[in-house]
Amino acid sequence: MLPLLSLLALSAVVTSVPSALALVSSGPRDVESLFRRQTAIPEVGSAEWVALYPAAGSTPTTVPQAWTDALAAAVAAGKIPDLPPATLTQGYPSYSNNLDPAGPVACHNTRGCSIASDKLVAPDGMIGISQDDGPLPPGRTLNSFFEAQKINATHFYIGGNVLGNYDIFLQARAIPGQHFAVHTWTHPYMSSLSNEGVVAELGWTMQILADSNYGKIPAHWRPPFGDVDNRVRAIAKEVFGLQTIIWGVERDSEDWTLTNLDNEEAVKATITGFLEGPKAPGMIMLQHELSDRAVNAFITLWPSYLSNGWDCRTIVRQNTSPFSLCFPS
Repeated sequence: MLPLLSLLALSAVVTSVPSALALVSSGPRDVESLFRRQTAIPEVGSAEWVALYPAAGSTPTTVPQAWTDALAAAVAAGKIPDLPPATLTQGYPSYSNNLDPAGPVACHNTRGCSIASDKLVAPDGMIGISQDDGPLPPGRTLNSFFEAQKINATHFYIGGNVLGNYDIFLQARAIPGQHFAVHTWTHPYMSSLSNEGVVAELGWTMQILADSNYGKIPAHWRPPFGDVDNRVRAIAKEVFGLQTIIWGVERDSEDWTLTNLDNEEAVKATITGFLEGPKAPGMIMLQHELSDRAVNAFITLWPSYLSNGWDCRTIVRQNTSPFSLCFPS
């Protein structure tokens, strides 16, 4: 094993997981074994728990041997495209072999290419309630609002932020109906990383979420900046069983701009336009808990979700029976 882990055995913890919420990856049959520890998980937030993971904000450089072996097996089976890492210029990719980023071989999302398994939209009439980049301090207010309004949401969490803001994670975990998904460990441009770098960013985030959420292994991930190509998609799916979740074309709320700009009214106008627009197909919108302004925009506009009659669900519940509805109780 490469340092830090002896991989997860959660038998004592998993027995306490409510079956209705046991959301385990539907990917490789043995994905659970990649995150199984041989000893009990320390208390979330303890020094012993912190010591299990890479430092918050630092690029992971070591991984368990089991993850390396799973990657090697997927490569040997021809399941991982032989693509070089992309070079990003102002967020847009190019490849050293002059491969077309928008073509079917690379199929880079930022160049408008997606594949059938990517999730960009919801079923007609539905909207996926999701927030990126947490847990962060503005998430305390957001979580309290979710709890008060009985809103079920998908949290695309950054692994290093879970480590650094574990109290906010625990607040979200205590709220019924919350769904936790992967947003990498450090929020990098994933297509620029080596295969091993992709595995580290995804794997460590899955590990800390599984360890800290009663053994529930995430089944979904969202690429930072929407930066994903066929190589990265394949590693996520074939090594870790993760489905790639992006957002609809022209469904970026741009609330991330509120971190540095005082343009909350413009962001609200953008979101209002989405909510008042067509419901076919349904909507997955890009939103964040990056700033108090971004959280306030969501809270202020929540009545518009209700008045426009959207069926609001977490990402994972969109193909099942209603889990939460955008109608006043």
